[in-house]
Amino acid sequence: AFSRDSQPNHWRFSLAHAATLALNAAGVFEVAGGDHCTASDPVHFYSFRAEGQTGRFATLVWLEPAPA
Repeated sequence: AFSRDSQPNHWRFSLAHAATLALNAAGVFEVAGGDHCTASDPVHFYSFRAEGQTGRFATLVWLEPAPA
């Protein structure tokens, strides 16, 4: 879930990758989403640390019943 950044001694953390690993360890293998990067996609996501402005966004998680 961690990867090196282009700057020395800087790291990036993928919450989507970490969540996928945790779900896989719990036996959940059909995981969708996580295709956007909040750090490098300012069109879709706010970053107060990067841009000095703020906003809101949410993540939704749900389980669908298995087909009968």
